[in-house]
Amino acid sequence: MGTSGVDWSQAAGVGKSLLFSPGVRFILAALLLLLKALVHVPALDKESKANHPPPFWIRALLILTCTGVSFAHGSNDGQKGMGLIMLILIGTVPTAYALNKAVSLAETQTFVAVTHEVSVVFAKYAANAPPSLNPRDDTQAFVRTRQISSTSVPAVKQLTDTIAQQVSSSGSLASVPQSNIDNVRNNMYLVSEAIRLMERANQPAFPAADKGVTDNYKRPVQNSHEGAIYFFGDLLTLGT
Repeated sequence: MGTSGVDWSQAAGVGKSLLFSPGVRFILAALLLLLKALVHVPALDKESKANHPPPFWIRALLILTCTGVSFAHGSNDGQKGMGLIMLILIGTVPTAYALNKAVSLAETQTFVAVTHEVSVVFAKYAANAPPSLNPRDDTQAFVRTRQISSTSVPAVKQLTDTIAQQVSSSGSLASVPQSNIDNVRNNMYLVSEAIRLMERANQPAFPAADKGVTDNYKRPVQNSHEGAIYFFGDLLTLGT
């Protein structure tokens, strides 16, 4: 699926922060040095006397700055650890963690029901369009290019029907055959991403009622294929 799943606006934001943050830090450090030169506080230049702690405001400032550094550093370490764990899992046992098999039978039935509901919504906007000859390829093309075409909405509608059939025929997500897990997971991702992009571009323009249906569909979809990520995130949090 290449880079179709990359949110380039977010990637650009990360790149900008990496580019400009050193300059911001340099300016802030220069301002602190200038402040120190302009505002002379003798207590900062003297060693604390025995059994006499530094002034309260200095101790509070040290606690505040050290807490901030620890929080930022720990968050960064957590993100790197999470990335490494998921890369290892995806590279070694990709199908084992592609679907959240902890989803219950009742939740699976709810998922199938909301899938049929969102299919009805897309059918309204695809009424005058020819059906897609290859729903998955057409949906993937829309996700990759962010350009909606005459086949995009019918393709997403047909792909939601395919997902409902794949899951309902297995009985539950936990019962999806091992050989079919990747296919189901990728279809779920494509539909979820396509809905997100359509809502962002307001194409088609979903009224509030229809948007409520699509939003209601995205939640169980994300829970179905992102559950493993949250599970290992929790483990990493406990470990660190």
